[in-house]
Amino acid sequence: MWNKKACLVLFLLAGCFIPLVAAPKEKPKAELDSVAYHGTFISTNLVSAAQMALGQNGGLNLQADVNLYNRFNPCIELGYAPFSLTHESGTSSHGQGFYGKLGLNMPISKYGPHAESQYFGGVRYAYSRFAYRLEDAQFSESYWGDAYSHSYFNEKAGAHWFEIHVGMRTKVLGPITLGWTLTMKKRLAIENAAHSAPAFIPGYGENRETNYGFLFNLYYLLPF
Repeated sequence: MWNKKACLVLFLLAGCFIPLVAAPKEKPKAELDSVAYHGTFISTNLVSAAQMALGQNGGLNLQADVNLYNRFNPCIELGYAPFSLTHESGTSSHGQGFYGKLGLNMPISKYGPHAESQYFGGVRYAYSRFAYRLEDAQFSESYWGDAYSHSYFNEKAGAHWFEIHVGMRTKVLGPITLGWTLTMKKRLAIENAAHSAPAFIPGYGENRETNYGFLFNLYYLLPF
């Protein structure tokens, strides 16, 4: 079974070679930037979906970004992510939740009448509200001198975070576009559950101050 580092290297290499294979020989110039609306792209992260299908901590998401003036791409994303973690001590956490993101992408360079092919940078603000259960949580010695464990089955928590994106996408066939994105996620605030702090946050990953991620997205340009 490949480890996460090997998968990351493979996806990065794929992202580098896609433009060489799929990019058109003659790159059409973008339309005049005085035109306000250049289309809406719908996309999903294939890496996260594949992880979920393999029983790992992945998820499903759907993002819409609107191309305005071929300069600004305001984005909205909605997602769902289940998770399951087990600590070496035997404590396990299982849960699921939804998340939402609002943000903006800005092309660094672009090609095509609707900037289908582009390098871009972007930012996101995100929030997730979720529920989980904590099984066999280990506690130190009690007043009577014995260590003990306890389970909590209806823990509810929430989290806010900020993201920075850098990536590219390129047109491959008709309205279909593929691309990759590197992300840095910075936790802003967390709303702990009544009896515990969550080990995992849907859409963010493990509950750390900073997380990094890799997205491999499939885009579809809506026909209007």
